[in-house]
Amino acid sequence: MSFFNWYKNHLFRRPILIQTITIYCFYRTLRLGGFGLCIAGPSTTIWVHLKRLVYIVIVGALFFKNPMLGLLTHVTLDQAIFAP
Repeated sequence: MSFFNWYKNHLFRRPILIQTITIYCFYRTLRLGGFGLCIAGPSTTIWVHLKRLVYIVIVGALFFKNPMLGLLTHVTLDQAIFAP
């Protein structure tokens, strides 16, 4: 049995496992990990703390009496300020 036949057979039986193994790239993993460590992690942490301050200033309290209104305010702040 050739390697190609073995690969096709295993790709048919366990597609997610075989594709995960064949797509694995150390450089890509290192690059994305570095991005998360140096850019995404710190900026998200700063945004979460800043959002709490903005939320307190805009709303004047930490929690709404209506939890759905509080959730909508947090989502609106996230989408309007941080997401773009």
